[in-house]
Amino acid sequence: SGFSNNGKMEWGKAKAVHDSPSFVAHFQANGYRTLGTGKVAHGHSPKEFDQKGHPTCDYSPFPFAKNQTKEESTLDNRIAHPSVPAPFRNFGPLVGSFGPLEELGDDYAWSIHKGRGPKQFRELKFYEDGHRDPTPDEISAEWASDRLEELDREALDDEGEWNPFLLAVGFVRPHAPRHVPKKYFDMYPIETLEMPPGIKEDDLEDTLRQKLQDKDFGRDELKVLKETYYNEDMGIKKWLQSYLASVTYADDMVGQVLDTLEKTSLKDNTIVVLTSDHGFHIGQKDYLFKNTLWQPATRVPFVMRVPGLTTENGSSSTCDKPVSLIDIYPTLLDLCDMPDTEYQPPHGRPLDGHSLRPLLADPENGSWDGPDFA
Repeated sequence: SGFSNNGKMEWGKAKAVHDSPSFVAHFQANGYRTLGTGKVAHGHSPKEFDQKGHPTCDYSPFPFAKNQTKEESTLDNRIAHPSVPAPFRNFGPLVGSFGPLEELGDDYAWSIHKGRGPKQFRELKFYEDGHRDPTPDEISAEWASDRLEELDREALDDEGEWNPFLLAVGFVRPHAPRHVPKKYFDMYPIETLEMPPGIKEDDLEDTLRQKLQDKDFGRDELKVLKETYYNEDMGIKKWLQSYLASVTYADDMVGQVLDTLEKTSLKDNTIVVLTSDHGFHIGQKDYLFKNTLWQPATRVPFVMRVPGLTTENGSSSTCDKPVSLIDIYPTLLDLCDMPDTEYQPPHGRPLDGHSLRPLLADPENGSWDGPDFA
């Protein structure tokens, strides 16, 4: 949306969002071909894409019991990974589940759910030759790669001008449930893992949140995780293994799309933005979740490649200034020489963010209109 405050309601229903164009809609209105696949805008803006790939917010695959009929196999009948013991698995098939995507024996199988009803359910099958059906993230990576090859073939119009495009690719992992192929778990043997940094005993006791809130999902989740395994560290390491595996899996999905881009004529004039919506506590502040204002939850990866600006010296740079995801929208407008957004009364309003162009040009000494500290 480009706004830092959407009011006290779900952002997709906020009046300011309704009366102001999203960055996808704004680019579309200014002649860009817009394409999107996967978890983009949490499912709130599919109409703004000229081409759509895999449905958004598909957190599949999920395990299910084989003794269910297809009519019984709805979104509500998913189960946690069979390898996750109780009581942690009692958090359910989304939050209470992690483990390798592999064949589950005679009693369980994997499912893909595009919706809640039986017609939206299908089994993710493994085959005798060692292959299996693709996951939603793999479908999105393949779809995005195919579209890039298609865009490359149609890169120039009849007059030799570039056909501009905006391609948004949203990968679900490492969001829960962390079900990724076993080879990624094998990269992180439990016995080689160290506890995450920043974990201190009773680190919430001196915070205002601790005093005002008796119950908190992140604290409850960590407590139950520790109780589930034979020692507290083992529970965190099991969870950490699945997180690292899922991050590496997501990295491979991103790599597939970028490798395709590098093989096309588009690579020299396509801006790439890589980011995520939030971080995660893995035991820090006695917490196992997101939705806090501490750094484990608020810091995210944020990488931009701008041909002719960030790639001039052939090496990457790091900027230490505090920036925000709401800066992406005005930055893209600036870099693409786009007009400002045209918001509608009575609730529409200008963007809150600031262009990162000065920092992209000079990460160490660039002067921008944004804040100097956070």
